[in-house]
Amino acid sequence: MKKNSYLCNIIPQRLVLSFKMAFTPLNITLGITALSLLIILIHYFVHYTAILRVSRRERKGRVVYNTERPKVSVIIVTRNLDEELESYLPLILEQTYPDYEVILVDDGSWDNTEDVVRRLRETYPHLYMTTIPKKSRIVSHRKLAITVGAKAAKGDILLLTEPTARPFSNRWIESMVRNFVTGVEFVTGNCVMLDNSGFLQHMIAYDTLTNTMRATGFAVMGHPYSATSKNMAYLRSTFFKNDGFAGLLHQEFGDDDLMVNRHGNGLNTKAEPTRSAHTICIDKPSYREWRFMKKMQLSTLCDYRTSSLFSLFTEHVFRAIYYMSSIASIVLLLFLRPEWMLVGLEVLAGAYLLKSIVLLSVVNATAAIYKQRKFWLSALFFDIYLPLASLCINVFTRLPKNRF
Repeated sequence: MKKNSYLCNIIPQRLVLSFKMAFTPLNITLGITALSLLIILIHYFVHYTAILRVSRRERKGRVVYNTERPKVSVIIVTRNLDEELESYLPLILEQTYPDYEVILVDDGSWDNTEDVVRRLRETYPHLYMTTIPKKSRIVSHRKLAITVGAKAAKGDILLLTEPTARPFSNRWIESMVRNFVTGVEFVTGNCVMLDNSGFLQHMIAYDTLTNTMRATGFAVMGHPYSATSKNMAYLRSTFFKNDGFAGLLHQEFGDDDLMVNRHGNGLNTKAEPTRSAHTICIDKPSYREWRFMKKMQLSTLCDYRTSSLFSLFTEHVFRAIYYMSSIASIVLLLFLRPEWMLVGLEVLAGAYLLKSIVLLSVVNATAAIYKQRKFWLSALFFDIYLPLASLCINVFTRLPKNRF
């Protein structure tokens, strides 16, 4: 009886003591740091490497493509960009694809756009132009412009891009359209920023590239949540089957990602991240313009599906948790276990070094595919700064009520 009584009293006490020792504030923060780091690394290896994996499979001939060549309608919305159109449109009009038309939708320009198109039509008869009413009261002029272009289109596939996004090669149309195998209704392409001047452009290029890697990764894994109007395609029949942008006209922005977010899924959406299919954005926005574009993107999130929001914010949330728990661990080590300070700093530094090596390796390998500049110490700074900037932009930046 005494032995049983001893066991009944001592064992629970030791369990409670072990529990208290294991779940000290320091151990909890260290555990949170380790868990968040693991989740971040999973994101890097699963989602961020998707472009590398698809490109490798494409080079080895392991990707199934459609060999048919349906008629394609390239839709480009423009407004007062006559000088850009002079050099831009020939890049689109001289693609190697055998059967396509280019529909330029003029959103109320008052420059020489009409003269430029008239002059180009003499050389390129497959160029057409249509306009939308200058005094239209639709909130989103771009959604209206795309709808007008879709109604004027004769092609089975609508391929969207913008005057500031230059195709990387003359096989751009072919590389996008080949993904329309049976069952595919949406093809998401990539657009990277031209990165050849200044720290700001370098930061925007990094932000664009990592967002592209993330979105492509989720699309490849069967959970598409976004696309870019600078490079995306969908079936004309799908556009009208879903009543175009019905239900989205209250939102000025998001004609690209909301279309995929509402109607895309793992079966009907395919990502095309290879080199020949991407476009290059030649814009050089100021910090104020970049901040406005970020606010535009963030303003569409309220119309995202819940599952898409979860996919989008998982890495961001755990990245923030990782940095905050790392700092908390250092503070607790300093005040509670100063004798472990050196060992603790070595462990935390090793974890950060591992994270940094994986991030830089994946980002720079992807940048090499698109012939972009490498990211080194700047990437480590952007990894911390950009989420904070996005938070501040979302809180403190306001969009104008009516830009037209």
